Amino acid sequence: MNLIRYLHIVFVSLIYLTQLKAQQTRHYNKEISLSTDNDALVAWQNSDRYYTFGAGMQFKFKAEKLLRLEKLFSSKIDYFFGTELRLEGYTPSNKSIGINPGQKSTSNFDRPFAGILYGTLDVTYVFEKSFFEVGFLSGVMGPSSQAEDLQGWFHDNITGGSVFDGWRFQIPNQFIFNIRAKIAYDFILESEFFDVFGMVETRLGNLYIDVSPAIGLRIGKFGELYQSASFSNSILSDQKFKYYLQSTIGGTITGFNATAQGNLFDRRVEFALDDISNNHIILTNGIFLSYQKISIGFDHFFTFGKVIPNKQHFYARSIIRFRF
Repeated sequence: MNLIRYLHIVFVSLIYLTQLKAQQTRHYNKEISLSTDNDALVAWQNSDRYYTFGAGMQFKFKAEKLLRLEKLFSSKIDYFFGTELRLEGYTPSNKSIGINPGQKSTSNFDRPFAGILYGTLDVTYVFEKSFFEVGFLSGVMGPSSQAEDLQGWFHDNITGGSVFDGWRFQIPNQFIFNIRAKIAYDFILESEFFDVFGMVETRLGNLYIDVSPAIGLRIGKFGELYQSASFSNSILSDQKFKYYLQSTIGGTITGFNATAQGNLFDRRVEFALDDISNNHIILTNGIFLSYQKISIGFDHFFTFGKVIPNKQHFYARSIIRFRF
């Protein structure tokens, strides 16, 4: 009798462990995320300039077929798609300088006001040691983006700060489009506590023309790079608890930046800069956690020489993802 009871306990335990293992390795088909960027999120400073805010809602999903994109790269081991709706605002550092109603000169501004509202469609292809993303962006830059209204509402209702009348000098309305590609390569495969990776991203269109190589590391407990929440790949993650710090250092070579230079095809745009810094450095440091269906992250971005030579800027990003 004791033997039968013992075998029964072992059998039930095995079933429980099997179910637990299945839950831990479960993959998901959809993921939604909300993110916000703001230089006001940086604890040691109180600034509201350059890239001053961003907010986005993203949806990742797995589908067998979409625009025949699933047929590319026969050696891939997985793939998924994504869309995002995003709003961003850019302001000069001396935006509080008084401007007479009839004044047209913006010589006091180190960069113009600019707002962009856009949507994206992208696909990520996963390989054994790397992943490759390619995407398309389209939207509008100018007053139609409603960036001025969002910043005004935020200052009126959340922070109680001043509203900047300099938005009337922002880059005028224009249609924006971009193609983006990024590849990331994992140098230490199957490591769970320390990892080194490299990546290169390039963008081409009338919003940005640039290329950005970088190298980074992760320390903590994490999965494969192609499952990483810090790269928006957590739709492929399982339910295991993950926590890690991630840092990157890289540079960008810039050919054009519409948020500072206006219209790529008409360089007579008022308030736009004629020349910008064509290279800058960017450092990132963040913490990321993932458990079951939820991933969260908070990271800081430091740029030096972006748009304006020899000038530095900090901003931070918070993001939450829910997969199902």
